[in-house]
Amino acid sequence: MNPDRILQKLKRVLQALRYFLLRREYRIILRSGLFDSEYYRDRVPGLQNSEKSPLIHYIDFGVHEGKSPSPLFDPDFYRKKYGVAPSEDPFIHYLIVGMAAGNRPCRWFDPEFYREQCPGADTGGTAAVEHYLKNGRQQELYPNRELFSLSKKPVISIIVPVYNVSAFHVNNCIRSVVYQSYPHWELCLLDDCSSKEHVRPLLRQWASRDKRIKVGSLEKNSGISTASNAAAALASGDFLGFLDNDDELAAGCLARMVKALNEEDADLYYTDEDLIGEDGRQFSVFRKPGFNPELLLCHNYITHFVVAETALFHKVGGFDPAKDGAQDYDLLLKMTEQANKVVHIPEVLYHWRASDSSTSVNHEQKSYAHDAGKNAVKDALERRKIPAVVESGQWKFFYRVTRTLTHTPPVSVLILWRGGDKDVDWLSDLVGITSYPSVHYHIMADPSLEKVLAAATPDTVHILAMDMNSSEACLYNEAVGRIESDYVVFLAAQMDMSEADWLQALLRHCMESDVAVAGGMVRRNDESVPMTTLPDPGECSTVYYSRFVQDCSRHMNGLHCSQNVSALSWELMMADRNIFLDHGGFDEEHFPGMFADTDYCLRIGEAGYLAVFSPSATGELSAGHALQERDSGEAVAARVLFQKKWAGFLQAGDPFYNRGVVEDAGIDVSVFRAWYAGEHS
Repeated sequence: MNPDRILQKLKRVLQALRYFLLRREYRIILRSGLFDSEYYRDRVPGLQNSEKSPLIHYIDFGVHEGKSPSPLFDPDFYRKKYGVAPSEDPFIHYLIVGMAAGNRPCRWFDPEFYREQCPGADTGGTAAVEHYLKNGRQQELYPNRELFSLSKKPVISIIVPVYNVSAFHVNNCIRSVVYQSYPHWELCLLDDCSSKEHVRPLLRQWASRDKRIKVGSLEKNSGISTASNAAAALASGDFLGFLDNDDELAAGCLARMVKALNEEDADLYYTDEDLIGEDGRQFSVFRKPGFNPELLLCHNYITHFVVAETALFHKVGGFDPAKDGAQDYDLLLKMTEQANKVVHIPEVLYHWRASDSSTSVNHEQKSYAHDAGKNAVKDALERRKIPAVVESGQWKFFYRVTRTLTHTPPVSVLILWRGGDKDVDWLSDLVGITSYPSVHYHIMADPSLEKVLAAATPDTVHILAMDMNSSEACLYNEAVGRIESDYVVFLAAQMDMSEADWLQALLRHCMESDVAVAGGMVRRNDESVPMTTLPDPGECSTVYYSRFVQDCSRHMNGLHCSQNVSALSWELMMADRNIFLDHGGFDEEHFPGMFADTDYCLRIGEAGYLAVFSPSATGELSAGHALQERDSGEAVAARVLFQKKWAGFLQAGDPFYNRGVVEDAGIDVSVFRAWYAGEHS
């Protein structure tokens, strides 16, 4: 027989077989009644103006693309949880096998618990899921025991200003609230006099389906702040959540929020978020640090998702129409000033839609928003009575705050010199570039070099003759005790500073009453392993480890941003001398060298003081050694001791560094934890 004819016949057989299988799947799904055509159509932008059946599209394409056929079914979760083969449709598996076995269709719906709670859904099969979708949601029944057992179950009012949004975007937005696992929510939709005719009827249609949805409208287009305030006026919940009309909440968002509400006594919460496309596919993830007030003055890193006590929102006056474009930034600055406690939930619970008009994609689209943000920062500083100048930063929506020095107290710069009587030209350069008017330079050196160094250095440099056999921590502690300035700078020898006002940059932070230390950025040319946001758990160097502990958060949050940090390096660090002495200085007994600076920063952090990193004080250190060459047995022992002493901090994680970036990068989190916190963790 002709091979071509055989091939053609085989193709016809395969097509017939596929058609038969598709018909079988089609019948199974139809009989279940769980395929939500409206939901699926809105999740697939290409179906908006197509006559193709959503079910046929799901069978032909959606299964392979990982799309969900129902708000209550999570194909990715189900496939991983129950070991469904990549070639198999997880939804079909659930309908044929999973329901009878009591499998969960998604992470948060527990059929067994639901039947216990709701006797009307105890007949098996699809009854529990169908009952929940048709009745249980609106009756505010709990889909799992964890939610049922919460002691605090407040109503969270989600406010959504709406203006000329596409039907499928706002449908997806509303569904992301309607199908939240936590039932005690209220959705307040406010139409800002949309010119598109479909908007207002669509909102009313949704309100007719669920009593928890409230709809209002403005008779004149008034802007996002006015519309948001009007939406908030509809709210009756104890807490407010803020959602844009084309964005979405993760299904477990409110449940996770309420869990935090039960664990933390705070009045403001925020989460991580991701950027999604038209069809909901993830583009990128935005991992955020714990509450970082200094970073918040640089840019709105909090953005979404935010939940705040309703009373706090009204206390600060809500949204300011004069800040439209940066109204959320202005609100956050005001609320964080008044909040008793701000809590970060390091989970991706908000999906920010990327669009041509969105600042998430096109920074030029809303240039007016940049100016509004700058004004929001100016107002915040005025409210806090902090004299400062606010300038545009390196990029759109980033700002640089320069505090005004009301006076110039004496500052002492301590430099530990273990070299000889040569190679001290860098010191003349340092003195020459530094513009601060009241500074004293102190070189800590061997007594035998006192006269030689005095002759070779500028007149403004004082020589502190000291026993160089002592440890670095011991020498610094002694030197601090011998000077009288209120502020002291620890500076590595042979540091070349880039800016004339580097001391002012540090002092502007250190003079704040709650700041104990401020540090700058050190550029090194000795990095055999470059420092980045992500760790290298395979790197055994203790010097690398030490620098990662100090630097990781600032790399994640942006080296161009002033920000709060947990630790700084004494290679370039200013300290409030009185606080330093009151807290015993460096722990010379346990950390004579390496980790002494980090240990001190963590101790003053426990005492309630802040540490600030400023990129405006930048130095270049060119006389270092490769990491491995400096990694002595003494340093390794110090690392072990450091990890034992600060086990709690290291296991919990630096609050300004989000470990989610480690997981997102595919690094084994357990391996990272062992490297970061020590094997004893």
